[in-house]
Amino acid sequence: MDLLERSKGSGAVKDSVHLLVTAMEALPEIMLCPLTSCGRETLAVLSQLVDSLKDEGEACIPESPPAPLQQDGELRWAAELLCSCDETLTELSNSWDRPPEVLLEVLALTVLGVHMLQPRE
Repeated sequence: MDLLERSKGSGAVKDSVHLLVTAMEALPEIMLCPLTSCGRETLAVLSQLVDSLKDEGEACIPESPPAPLQQDGELRWAAELLCSCDETLTELSNSWDRPPEVLLEVLALTVLGVHMLQPRE
């Protein structure tokens, strides 16, 4: 964040990075490390689950998910959390008083932010 403060980046970029860093700090480290170091394919699937929540309020784990998202995978908890809600993220944002949903929103923000930061092929 200190580097960003000294950069000539736009205020919107700084705000976005600050939001991502804040979301990442809200997740327990044991959850954050596998999320930030997972492969592109895993992150793409998690990002698709978040997109489903943004649009329809319903996300489903694909039939053949990447290894980290399979039944005993280290990120299965993230996929299950993203699939556990039947509301859209907008609906959840309107009810911040429910702690499990706050965790869901923090996870969604982190997934989208980390996915956007990945280099494109």
